[in-house]
Formats: sequence, C-alpha cells, structure tokens
Amino acid sequence: MDSTGSIRHENFLPLKDWVALSFTMRAHTDEARKRVILRTVGIAKSLIDRLLRGAHSIDDEEMLPIETEDISLENFVVVPTVEGSDPIDPRHILASAKMDKLCIEEMKNIVEKCDHVDFSSPHLRRKGAIKKDALLGHEYFQRLGHLFFQLFVPESDNWRSAHGAAADNSSATDDPSDGENESRTQRSCLYEEEPGSEKGRRKHAFMETCKTFKRVTISSVQDELEQHRLPKPICRFVSNLIESDNVQSNKESFETMNDVSMELSQMIQDPNVYLYSENIKTDELNFKEDLLCGRNEELVELLNAIAVGRMESRSFVNSIVLIGGEPGVGKSHLLRNANRAVTNNGWTSLKAKFDRLSQNQSCSAISSTFDGFIQKIATLRSQIEDGIILDSEEEVLALVSSIENHLNATGIVTLSAVIPSLRMLFPDLFMRVVEDDESDDDKSSSHFSGPRRLSQDSISDESDGEEEQDCLAADTFKHRLHYLFKRLTHAISSPERPMLLVLDDLQWADDASLELISSLVVGSRHMQLMADAEVQDPSCLVIAGTYRSNEMDAEVLLKRYSASETVRVTRINLDGMKVGGTNAMVSYALQLPIRLTRELAAVVQIKTLGNPLFVKEFLNSLMAEKCLYYSIEDLRWQWDIETVKSRSVDDNVAEIMTRKVLQMPKHQQYALSVVSCFGVRVEDIILRLLSSSDQFNELIPSLEEVIPKGMIQKSGTSFIFQHDLIQQAVYDLIDPNDLEQLHYNIGIQLLQVISTLSDHSIGDLRFTAIDQINAATSIDTTDPSLMTSFAQLNLIASQHLIELAKPSLAIMYVRHGLRHLGADGWNSNFHLCLKLHDSGCLASYLNGAPSQVHSFVGETFSNTEELMDRMKSFYVLIRTLGTSGKPEVAVDKSFYVLGLLGENLPDEVSPTDMQAAMFSTKSRLREYSGGQILRSLPKLKDDEKQWTMMMLAVILPYVYTVCPSHLPILSCRMVDISLQYGLSRESAFGFIHLGQILIEFGEIEEAYQWSKVSSSIIQMFKAKSLYPKFKCLVNACVSFWVEPLQSTAMSLSESYEEALLVGDVEYAVLGSVMSFMQHFLCGRVLSDMEKEMDAIVPDMEHLNQLHNIFVHTSMQKAVYALTGSKKDPFSVTQMPLRNEDEVISQFESSRPSLLQMIYFNQIYTEIFSCNFDVVAEICKKYQSIAQQKARFQDVFVVFFQGLAAFHLSRSENDSSYWLSIGEESLVRFRSWLKYSEWNFENKVLLLEAEMHFSKGENDAAEKKYQAAIESARRHRFVHEQGLSNEFLSMFYKSRCKEEMERESMLNAAECYGLWGANGLLAESRFQFFKKKDECRGKE
Repeated sequence: MDSTGSIRHENFLPLKDWVALSFTMRAHTDEARKRVILRTVGIAKSLIDRLLRGAHSIDDEEMLPIETEDISLENFVVVPTVEGSDPIDPRHILASAKMDKLCIEEMKNIVEKCDHVDFSSPHLRRKGAIKKDALLGHEYFQRLGHLFFQLFVPESDNWRSAHGAAADNSSATDDPSDGENESRTQRSCLYEEEPGSEKGRRKHAFMETCKTFKRVTISSVQDELEQHRLPKPICRFVSNLIESDNVQSNKESFETMNDVSMELSQMIQDPNVYLYSENIKTDELNFKEDLLCGRNEELVELLNAIAVGRMESRSFVNSIVLIGGEPGVGKSHLLRNANRAVTNNGWTSLKAKFDRLSQNQSCSAISSTFDGFIQKIATLRSQIEDGIILDSEEEVLALVSSIENHLNATGIVTLSAVIPSLRMLFPDLFMRVVEDDESDDDKSSSHFSGPRRLSQDSISDESDGEEEQDCLAADTFKHRLHYLFKRLTHAISSPERPMLLVLDDLQWADDASLELISSLVVGSRHMQLMADAEVQDPSCLVIAGTYRSNEMDAEVLLKRYSASETVRVTRINLDGMKVGGTNAMVSYALQLPIRLTRELAAVVQIKTLGNPLFVKEFLNSLMAEKCLYYSIEDLRWQWDIETVKSRSVDDNVAEIMTRKVLQMPKHQQYALSVVSCFGVRVEDIILRLLSSSDQFNELIPSLEEVIPKGMIQKSGTSFIFQHDLIQQAVYDLIDPNDLEQLHYNIGIQLLQVISTLSDHSIGDLRFTAIDQINAATSIDTTDPSLMTSFAQLNLIASQHLIELAKPSLAIMYVRHGLRHLGADGWNSNFHLCLKLHDSGCLASYLNGAPSQVHSFVGETFSNTEELMDRMKSFYVLIRTLGTSGKPEVAVDKSFYVLGLLGENLPDEVSPTDMQAAMFSTKSRLREYSGGQILRSLPKLKDDEKQWTMMMLAVILPYVYTVCPSHLPILSCRMVDISLQYGLSRESAFGFIHLGQILIEFGEIEEAYQWSKVSSSIIQMFKAKSLYPKFKCLVNACVSFWVEPLQSTAMSLSESYEEALLVGDVEYAVLGSVMSFMQHFLCGRVLSDMEKEMDAIVPDMEHLNQLHNIFVHTSMQKAVYALTGSKKDPFSVTQMPLRNEDEVISQFESSRPSLLQMIYFNQIYTEIFSCNFDVVAEICKKYQSIAQQKARFQDVFVVFFQGLAAFHLSRSENDSSYWLSIGEESLVRFRSWLKYSEWNFENKVLLLEAEMHFSKGENDAAEKKYQAAIESARRHRFVHEQGLSNEFLSMFYKSRCKEEMERESMLNAAECYGLWGANGLLAESRFQFFKKKDECRGKE
C-alpha cells in the first residue's frame, strides 16, 4: 500500500485468473479443497471490504458512486500481501496439460500470497464506499451473488481453453523476453483509462451476466454449488444473495452490506462452526465454554485495567479490579477470557472460587489456589531432578530459588500450615528445620507459634499443663501469615513476570479471606522500600474478583482500599448483553449466521434480558420442548418464531434450573441433593466414604448418570456443579424438614467412617463432618457422649481456625459447640465449656469485636470461681482494652489482676520508691553474673508466677504511655520473680527494661551488660517470635549509648521485616518509627526518609497500629519542613485530628510520651533554622513532662538545649542563666563520651566551641569548631557537619571576618544539600550568601 492507503498495482492478478487457479487446486485433494474454499471466502471478504472502504485517498467531492454494473468479476484484481514480489503470471499453469508437484506448488504459492482485492482500473479505483449500514436495493445483493457464484464455481473449460491459447501464443515466441514484454503490454492496455468506452463495456458485461442468471432457477444455482462439493453454508449464502428479491424468503434476505461482511467474517473466524456443514451438531446446541459474546468493550476495559496494574507496579501500586453483576450475567466468563489472554502473554495466573457452603474449611480458597500452584512447581522440579528435559527448566529453578530466598526456612515451615505443598517443594528443608521450628520450643515456655495438627487429644483434660500459654499467639500468627503471603507473592511476581489472582464469587468470601486480600495489596510499597531504598524489582500483583451485585454492596470491599495510596481500584459493572451479543450467542449455538438468527435473537433478548446463562437455558428448554429442532431436509436448525414468542418464561435463571432438576429421575435428584449439601465442589473421597453406607450406596453411579446432562462435572478428584446457580437451585429444592436430617445423616455417617481411619488419613474430614452436623440446627441429640463429641470437634475447629487467622468462623464453631453442650453445659462438662468460652473470647478479640469479648468474659466470670480458670479471660480482656484505645482502663484492670496474683502495686510511685526498688533488685543481682544467671536459675514452673510474668509483660507498653513512673517498679519485679522462681521468656523483658532504668541512674555499662543477658534468655528459650521485639527495645533504649547510631538505626529498620515475619505488627511498626527517628538524627538523606515515611502510613492504618501514627506524622512534618515539601502529613491519614495543636490538646493529660515526641520534632526543626529562643522555649515544655531521661531523643534534647542556651547567653540579658544551662549540657555529654566516641565526640566539641565563644575565648572556640566539623565528617553526621559550619560562620561574623564567614556558610550549605535539606537552603540566610557569591563570580 502507498502512504494514502491505496494499493499499488505494479504486480497483480485478475480475479478471474485467481479463480481459475483456485478451482484447479481445489480439485486436487480434499485437504486442498478445504483450504482453498476458506481462502476463497477470504477473497470474498476482501472484496466486500474494498466496497466498504472506498477510495480514501480522494476527496469526497471527486468520488464516484459504485453502481451495480461495477460489481463484476472482470472488474477486480487480487494483489499479493508482500510488496516487491515476482510478477504473477499463471498462464503456463492454466495451459499445462499435466499437474506435476512443481506446478501444484507454484499454483499454491500464487493462490495463497494474493489476498487483497481492488478494482482493476484507475477509473474504478476512484469509486467511493458503500456505507456499511445503508439499506441497499436487492439488485446490489443479486449482483454480489452472481459474482460470488463465479468465485466459487468458475467456468473452468472456457477459462482453460482461453488461457491455454494465450499460453500457446506466448510459447510460440522465439524470444522469451518478447513474450514477457507482450504480457506486460497486454496488462498495461487492460488497465489504462478508456473514458469513452469504459462504462459501455462494463454495462455490456453486466447485462450479459444478468441474462445468464435469468435462465437458471434458484434450485439450479444451489444444485450447481452443491455439485462442486461446496459446504452448505456457502451454498445458502450465495443463493440467498441471488434470491434477495424473493418475497417469500425475505426474513432471511440481506439488508445491508454489513450483513454480507459479518457472514463472511464468521466463516473465516470459526470455519468449524460456520463453514463446514459436516461439523454441525444435530442433537444438541453448540455452546462453547470459552465463547464470549457481546462483551468486547468490557473485555477491553478489564484488560486495560490489568495492563495498567502491571505498569503501576513500578511505583509500588497494586491493582484490584472488581466485576459486579446479577447471577448468570457472565462475570466469571468475562474474567476467564481475560485470564486466558494475560496468561498467553506471560502472566502467572492463580484462580480461587469462594463457595457459600464451604467457607468453614480449614484451608481457605486463597490458600488452596496457592497450594495448587506450588504443587505444580514441585512436580516440575521433581521432573527436572529426575533428568527430564523441560523447556521451562530455567524458569522453574529460578522461581524455586526466589521462593526460598523471600520466605527463608522458618517462613516456609510456618506457611506450610496452610500451603502443604511447600513440603513437597522443599523436602530437605523440612528435615533440617524440625528442631529449628518454634513448635519445638521448650514446653515450659508455654507459647504457641502456629497451627497444630487436629487431634482429639488437643482438648483433653490432660492438656492442662499448657493452660498458661500465650493466648494471643494466634494474633501474631495471623499477621505473620499475611506477611508471608505477601512475601510469597513478591517471590513469584514481578513486572516482567506479573501475577493475576482471580477471585470468583467474593460475596461469599469470609472475613479472614478479605483481610488476607487486603494485606496482599495494601502497604507492600513500604515493605519493599524498607528492604532497599533503590528497589528495582517490585512485585506485580493484580487481583481481579467477581461478586453478585444483588447480594453484596461493592462498597463493603472498596472501603478497605479507598484511602490507600498503594491500591488502584477499577469497578466494572455487567448488565445483560445487548441484542447484538445475544444474537452472536444464538448464532453460535445454532451454527447459523447472525443474519438468519436475528429475528429469533430479538425474541430471546426480550425473554431473557440478555442474561447469558438465561439465554443458554432458554434455548435448551426450547429444544427440549421441540420448539427448536434440527431439520434433516434443510441441514440446519429451524424454529417457529410465533411458537417461541408464545413460550412463557421463568422469572429468573434459578427457576429454569429448578424445572430442569425436577425433570430428572428421583435417584439422580437425590444424588445431586447430597452433593449440594457440600457446596459447589465436593471431593471424591468424601463421596466414596459416604457410599460405604446403605443410605448412600448409589451415590456415585447416580452422579455419573447426571454428568452427561451438563449439570455437574468430574474434574480431577472433585465433583463440581457447572454453575453455582445449579447448586443453589438443587439445594433450595430440598424440603426444609428433610434438609437438616440429610445434613445430620451425612455428618454422622462421615464420623462413623472417620473413626475407623488412622489419624494420618483423616486430614480435614472432621471439619467436613461437623459442618454437616452443625447445619442441622434444630436436631439436638440427648446422648451425652455425642453431645461431648460434637462439642469437642467444634472446639478443635475453632482453635484451628483461630490459628489460621479466621476468627469470625471460629466464633461460629464456638457457638455451635456450646449449643451441643446444652443449657447445662457448665455443670455437665465444666472444662470443655470453659475451653469453648476461652476460645470464643480469643476469637472475638482477634475479630476486633470488644463487645463479644466482654460477653464471653462475663459468662466465664459468672460460672467460675478459681482465679486460674479466669486468667485467660483476664489476659484477653486487658489486651482488648489496650488495643481498643483504652490503655488507662487496661492498666487499672491489670493492676487489679496482679493484686489477685499477690502483686500489690502502689497507685503512685515517688523517686524514693524507684530508688528503693532498684537498690533491692541490684542487691539480688550482685550474687550473679550474666552467665551464672542462665546456668544456675531454673525455668519457671509455678503457674501463678507464670501468669504474673505474662501480665507484667503485656502491660509494659501501656504503662510506658499512661504511667511511666511505674515502669521501674514493674521491671524490677519481673527480675525479682525470675531470680526467686525461675526464668521464663518474659524474663528477657524484665532485664531489658531494668537496663533502661539503670541508664537513668547513669549506669550505662551495667545496663548494656543486662541487655546481653536478656538476649541470651531469648536464645535459651528459642523464642524467635520475641526476638524482633527484643531487638527493637535494645536498639531504641540501650545499644545506641555504646554502638554507632547508624548501626542501631539500621538494626531497627531490619526489625520491621523480622517482626512481620513472626507476626508482631505492634513492634514492627514501633521499630519502624524508631528507626526513622534514629535515621533522622544520624543525617540520612531526607528524600529517602520522606519516601519511606509516606509509604508506611497505609501499613499503620491497615495493621490498626494507629497509636503510633501521631508520632509518625509529627516526624513527617519535621522532614517536610527541612525538605521544603508542601505536603500535609495529616491529610493522608484517617484520623479525625487534623494538626499538631489538636493532637496536643487531645492528649495533653493522657499521652505525655506522645507530647514529648511532638515537642522533640519541633525542637529538631527549629535548631536547624537557628530559632534559638523557640528551641529554648520548647525544651522547657519537653522537660516539664515527667518522663524518662535516658532515651535517645532525651540525649539530643540536652544537646540542642545546650546549643540554644550558649547562643542566648550571648544575646540575652540573663547571660549567666543561659551559660549555666549550656555548661550543664556540656557536663552531661562529657560524661557520656566515654561510652561512645562515635556518637558523642562531635557534639561535645561543638558544645565546647560554643562555651568558649560565649566566654570570649575565641582562639579555643575556633579550634573546637574546626574539630567538631572534622569529627562530624569522620563519623558520618553530615547534617551536624553542616550545623557546625553554620555555627562557625556565626562566630566569624561576630569577629568581622567576612570572607571566612562566607566560606563557612557555603560549606554548611553544601552539607545541607547532601542531606537533602532544600527547605533550609531556601531560607533567607542562605539565599543572601548565594546571591553574594554569584555577584562575586560575575565580577
């Protein structure tokens, strides 16, 4: 084609010649005949396209209309697709008497490389286009019919003789070149302009053709077409075109040129359906599973949303696409087609389907789909290890390595609780880490780290030895599980290998699954940024889900993501198909062109409103009632349109399904009823177990009879309903009185069979059995043994679901268990009833339902008297109060419980009380060294003291916030109990907090020693789940006194991921906030700080760790001020308070530690802006709050206050007052210098420089300033290097050394620039020197 879109005709073949060649080739073999017929249909389609396309290169005014006489075989040529090919001359082939292999191959090449059609002469090529949807007269279609008749049935004898003569004349020429020239001359003459005779010649040809076709009847046309073994659809197509003026066949006549084009397109796109009549089904309708009709716009929108998700993953943004609509509207079908498209483009696809009756299984739909994916990878890896060569070997091994690196050994073991196939993928790993898993921790530690194996023994009375276990380990497991799933998706996805997670029927997803989905997409940006500020390989996860809009409000899903900057949500709403989509579906089902099904489709559209499932079942019902039938005579489907119109229609798809089920034999209905009790899917093993009883012995044979009817299918090891609406219709058909009895019988039968199996083969069958029994809510057994057994199974289920982070379902099982025990449960089975209430209390806490916690606690307290029976309830209650924003109440309640345990704590703590407690504890500790404590002290065995240690440990964070003066008393008491009764895991926190208190008294070396002891205690108990918490506390409270601040800041950053790996979200977020603070203080690049701090906000909100968010926003505000950003940190949170003043007003009396952090960030900002009077004022506010004095922020307040005081001593009247404050700061820093020269040397030097300056000791001051600058540079505190340079500049200014002042100020600006403090550089003092320096440069 040329630049204007027109075809150049340096090389062409008259259409008449092409037809002769194709006919000759078509007669060669059956395979060739089919191929050439399809090629001929393509030529016909190209011809129609030319008529519709028009001459685009010519202005509309110059175009000529296409007339009927223009539509003639002689007026068209075919041209090759590839330009510049050899000239096409078929004369020698047509003249050949013998078709050898070489001749056939040459003929094939000519036929197949010519596929574009155009008019033959320049005059005709100036013709305009026929409008696609314009109503045309029948003469146009007749003329096309005549042309297509010639296209498919050429006058072969005349053609061969004519072209044979031409070939003979050509061969008689002595000079071959003369023949070639003659051929070119003939071609040139054929297409040159003949204005005078062109129209007459074309009209004469047209009239001759018309005379020919007038002499034949329609039947003779069809006979001629069929005689040439042409498919029935082509015979019908051509004859319908020719008979367009036949009134009797008007319903099947063509109306527009688009009808012709579409019919040819259907033959080309799906010849097995629309072209080859031998493939037409005669006994059933042709419903293709993956056929998508009338949804092109929605499919494009969906694919675009998925593609955008892939692009945005580079910005750490995950995408969710929600597809909503009525049942049967084609939501899942649309998603399957999109899924097929993206998997063909290199995506990894995982598919999960939720089921309204299968939400209670121990392994969720999401876990199952990941398990299936890992199982496939494990199988491929096994094949590779067996020496089987696979094309995907490199990709499989890289994926296995990625999973292992992202999860690590402990993470893989933990995740295997819900993804068992990880054991197949890493069998050697599981043999190595048996002793490394926390489940092998010493039983005396009484902590639980993950799901246990289901066993009746787990709830027996003999298990009371673990009564004091950490009830909230399940809470950490939930967060740990979510984080590991997030790491797994990161391992198997990237922008180059994106992952699509397909979730069908979200309206039936349980809360735990929705939480997991939320965790997968929210906040991953921060996880990746914390791992590496220059991450180049982010994950790429797109979640696409469907839901029934009539059963679920999309806002329920969207509210989880509406405020998240890391999630992009796209909503697609599906209604019924438009009539064109319905016609396409009917056309495909009947294997007829859309022209012939148009009238029927219009009726079907009215009856079904375009619901695809409804359309399918409506057509099936028409066929079943003989309203739609296959005609042997016409070889096509036929119908009486009036009969179809008179057919009554059900109100919805469910009614059609119901009627279809009722038409089945009773034994088949019963088999489907049994399967429907399990949901959409049931495993074959369950049905085989049921079949062992007389009641269900015909179950599997009956289901196999149903499979051909299309209502249920066998897929792998499962029986699956073809659509959830079928399952719903079958289930709803069961009489309510019979339904519960059926559930109960199924459950009892399964339990009986399970009792004969080994534990290893039971798996989750107990869940399945108890689900069936629980469904029979009105059937209450009076057999005490059955009552106990049912309650025990429900307790097992609830505990297991808690461990699998499904607390809402766990509560349901608890309530079923209590129902089975009856109203007299406390009296008849006290311990089992207590265990159920404890499980319900814990599940309610995990589910974020404080009112339910109080309900279970109240019931427990009303029916128990022993303190030990109440301790789990007390423990959960205190955590509930603390996390629901009531730390004061939590502390009061815990002090009350500690009093019951014999620990009477004072209401107020004076400095004298603190010193007395410290003196007593230190006296006890003098008897031991760190190593002796570990060697000589036993492990704690006393149940009451164990609960005391757990209570003290759980309230430490709340005490720190509410009444920090009590912290020394609690820390000392934990150490005292450890020394007197033995060590527990909680002892580690007693020692670490003791170290924090020792620092208050200036005993830093001893504090550092006891922090090492606490680390050894953690290792002794193999308490890996506590290590991130310990690491956070040590680096935030103790280690920075001795180790470089950059090192402790990095350790705190690492603790974020480590804490999430063990599920400790509280200390993950706290460690992250503390790491930001320390990075801030050691001069990390502010742009990286800003990016990471912005990214963690969604994490804090998603993980419900909002008690730290105001500390974080205060720090963000300080960073924004230094970088010059105009962002408002409060605008991106969901908290009601919108600025710092509101926060201070709200928490002035209840959160003193929060106020101190806000004041600290204000001090930090103002010191670098050199607002020394403001710094001094805020420092007074900071120190007026009775808090600890040994945290790293306290140290820096002393430093900044000293700098401000020395400066004010030189500018204020009360110079001696300010000088004394500055000197006090210097004294304290000199005392700390011996512990860490790295952290404190440059600060001491700068304070000394300021002191000398204030006292007029200028030479000493200048040397100290220079030393401070060098020390800050050597210890990598670039921001303090800049600050020292700026203070030196002020010193030179006071001495009128303008050049040295300017140089120092420019040095300060350079340091601040490296720090990223563009906000500081924009201040007037730096702009003044910048302009001054620019002026010097110009001079």
